[in-house]
Amino acid sequence: DGQWGGQCGEFIHNIVADYPYGLNGINQKESIINVPKGSTPQVGDVVIQRVAGSTGHVAVVNSVDPKTGKITLTESNWNNNEKVSNNRTMSVNSPTISGYYRGSLAV
Repeated sequence: DGQWGGQCGEFIHNIVADYPYGLNGINQKESIINVPKGSTPQVGDVVIQRVAGSTGHVAVVNSVDPKTGKITLTESNWNNNEKVSNNRTMSVNSPTISGYYRGSLAV
């Protein structure tokens, strides 16, 4: 928490090895969804959110609570703060979630 992480998509490249480059707009981000909204995400999935105007936001799921339907995220640049955060939670039913990208974690 608190380290500089930069833009959300660039930060995700540090965690998910095969997250594609060049996804600048929300439509580009949504084009890689391979786990649809309504499915239960897994730790390491990239949540794709339709927020922040035309760019959207991406974060990595770091925990899932099936009892409450809450996920906890690791991310950078949430609300224009380019610091890393590991503690924002949200409901898997949030209307901002477009879906998820399941890739390979970087080692």
